[in-house]
Amino acid sequence: MFSSPLIVLMLVIEHFAIQVPNSYKYKYDYIKKYGNRIEVLAIGHSQLYDGFNAKLCDFPSFNLCNSSQTYRDNYYLLKELLMYMPKLKTVIIPIGYMNVIPEGKNDLTYDVLRSRYYYEYMHIDYDGDLPFSYRYEALNLKNAIEKISTYYLKHKDIIGCDSLGMRCSHLLKSRVKPLGYEKLIEHYTCKVDNKFEIGQEEYLLNTINILRNKRIAIVLVSPPYYWNYTQEYNKKQKLYSDNFISELCKKYPEIKHLNFETDTSFVECDFFNETHLSEFGAEKMTKKINELLNN
Repeated sequence: MFSSPLIVLMLVIEHFAIQVPNSYKYKYDYIKKYGNRIEVLAIGHSQLYDGFNAKLCDFPSFNLCNSSQTYRDNYYLLKELLMYMPKLKTVIIPIGYMNVIPEGKNDLTYDVLRSRYYYEYMHIDYDGDLPFSYRYEALNLKNAIEKISTYYLKHKDIIGCDSLGMRCSHLLKSRVKPLGYEKLIEHYTCKVDNKFEIGQEEYLLNTINILRNKRIAIVLVSPPYYWNYTQEYNKKQKLYSDNFISELCKKYPEIKHLNFETDTSFVECDFFNETHLSEFGAEKMTKKINELLNN
C-alpha cells in the first residue's frame, strides 16, 4: 500500500522518458523501415559517427554509429538488424590506435547510460547479460527527470544526428578551443610498453565472421587524429595496432583497410577536436572511402 504511489510514479516517469527521441531510437526505426535500401553501413564509435557522411556516398548508405559504441555493441546490433538489410554489401568498421589496451584490461563492464539506450531503444539485451538495474531509465531518477525536462519543457532537439545517421553537432563553427589544447589522444594512450591487445577483440572477430558468412564486404577504417607532433604517444601501441590490422588483412584478404591516422591531407579545419572530424573532415574521409567502394 505504501509503495504503490512510488511504483506508479516510476512507471509514469519511465513512460515519458522513453518517448523522448534520440539517435538510438531514430536509427533503429530507420533501419527497420528503410533497411531494404541500404547497401553500405558504417558501424562503430564516435570517430566514424562524425566521420562518415552517408549523404556523400555513391551507394545507398547509413551511419549506425554512436558515441563510445564498442565492438560488443556492434556485434549485437548486427545480430538484431541484419535481417532488415537484405541488400547490404559493405560494412565499415573503425579500428586503430584508440582500440588498443594493455593486455588483461579488456573491460567488459557496461556503460550504464548507453547500454540502457541500446536496450530500451534498440532492443539489445546482450543475450540476457545486461543487469536489471541498467534496463530502465526511471531507476536513475535524476537523469530521467532531466531528460524529460530538456525535451518536454525546454523543447530542445536531442536526436543529434542527420537523416542518414551522422552526428550533426560537431561543426567547425562550434569548436571553442584551439587544437592541441586538450590533448585528447592521451586519454587513449596506454601507460605501459609491454603487451597489448585490441579491446573486445573477440566481438570484432565474431562480427567479421558473421559478415564473411553472409558475403558482405568489410572495410576497416583507422580514422585520422590531429597529432600534436611535440606530444609523446606510445609508439609500441601504434606498432601493435598496425601489426594487428596487417595480420588480420593477411588472414582475410577480402578485408580492406584504409589508414588515415597519419594522413597529412587532413588539416586543422578538418577537425572538431583532437580526435573527431568536423563536417569538412567528414566530407574528405567519406570521399576517400567512396573511392575505395567504387573501385
